[in-house]
Amino acid sequence: MANEIESCNLDRAASESLSRRLQAWVSEIEESGVGCIDIRLDDSLSDTRAVEQTLKLLDAVETTIRGFGDTVPRSFFRKAVGPEYYQDVEARIILRDLNKFRNLLIGG
Repeated sequence: MANEIESCNLDRAASESLSRRLQAWVSEIEESGVGCIDIRLDDSLSDTRAVEQTLKLLDAVETTIRGFGDTVPRSFFRKAVGPEYYQDVEARIILRDLNKFRNLLIGG
């Protein structure tokens, strides 16, 4: 995700804040059971600036995902979330979920 964070053109403090937020989410995902993920959105996205940073990141991730075409290869996920990721994923599924997350953030 480092490339996506860089492409958001945030100042250093905002970039570091976003990186810490993402690392906390990754840690939560790694430690949680299936279907039991709590990334504490109410805590981590409590101010407008944090929401704007995250929306910029979602835009950058969307650009990356669209760049793969119809299928996002498992190699991308292995780099992003770890070697245990074992399958390719249809881009439309990821894009659908990114859009749901974006709508949640903007209240849509």
